Amino acid sequence: MNILIADDSKVNRLYIKKTIKHWFAHQMKLDKIDMHEANDGVETVKKIKISNYDLVFFNMILKNLGGIEILKAINSLNLEKKPITVLNTSINNKRYQSTAIDLGVNYYLE
Repeated sequence: MNILIADDSKVNRLYIKKTIKHWFAHQMKLDKIDMHEANDGVETVKKIKISNYDLVFFNMILKNLGGIEILKAINSLNLEKKPITVLNTSINNKRYQSTAIDLGVNYYLE
């Protein structure tokens, strides 16, 4: 399982990594989990272009490029396999949620 976690907070990335690793190791019984990090939206898209991620977990508000723009970028890339996308936000905004769903986000977490 190849996972990318994008958040501009190092503390949040660490927490997300621990949570995902625990869940996949214990619930999914996966031994091999490769975790990668990005601290802004531009870095996130660059990493998606060069790596084949199974899961991309990212925040709505990131430096340089936000969650909606990341989804648009993923859709515009000619990826062999589109990753599962999980968009995390503390913003309770139905328009953002609707746009993310229209762009194909798999999970939208408020």
